Formats: sequence, C-alpha cells, structure tokens
Amino acid sequence: MIKNILLSLIFLVVFSGFAFAQDTTQTSTQKVPVKDILCRKWLSTSYTEDGKKGNDFYVFIDFQKNGRYVYIEDDEPIEDDKWAEQGTWELVNDSVILFDKGTDDEDRMNIVSIDDKGLNVNYSFEKVHMNISFVPGSFK
Repeated sequence: MIKNILLSLIFLVVFSGFAFAQDTTQTSTQKVPVKDILCRKWLSTSYTEDGKKGNDFYVFIDFQKNGRYVYIEDDEPIEDDKWAEQGTWELVNDSVILFDKGTDDEDRMNIVSIDDKGLNVNYSFEKVHMNISFVPGSFK
C-alpha cells in the first residue's frame, strides 16, 4: 500500500513538473523588434539607381536609440565625419524610417529587409529611385 502511494506521488510530481515547465522554445523563436535591430551603425555595401548598379557612392548611418541619427554620404570611401549631418528619426509601422519629421528636411527610407546582418532600403531623391544595402559597421 505504501509502495502504491509513493509511486502515485512520484508519478504526480513528475507529470505536474512537465505540465508547469516553462516553454523555452518560445524565447528562442521570439522576433527581435525592428527598432532594436536598426539601432546601430550601418555602412553601405552597394546600391542601384533606377535598377542599374551604381558606383562611387558611400553612406554611413548611425541610428541611435534616443531617436537621433548621424548620416554621412560621399563619392569616395568615408574617412572622417566632416560632412556628417545630424537630426532625428523615427520608425513608422516597422517599415519606414522617417527623418527630421515636420521640418524642411523631412525625408524617408522604406525598409525592404532587415536583420542582424543587413539592412536594405529603397530611397527616392527627386526622380531618382535608389536601393541601398548596408551591413553593420563603421567608416573608422
């Protein structure tokens, strides 16, 4: 009788442990918010203008968590920050980066894809449509 009670208790403890165990697979498959991935320094690797491969165009963007950005663009590889522009940015619907909202300099980039290894955006300037690819990095 005591043996049956003990076996029943062990059975109850083991299976209740399974029932109340935390699901660890959920934490490993949770999606990282786009804003968290975006908040870093990005260096361009390639771009196209109106669908044609471009050359001699380099971009560095530092999206800071406080909503500020540093942007440098040059026709030669970027070596210093003397041409840096600064302002504010915000993420809209996880798909649009809005720069300097409500100012004369307001601009936007549409996110095509983003992950820890890369950022790809579409950007239009006047009538030129660009697609720019970035990797995490710095010009220094």
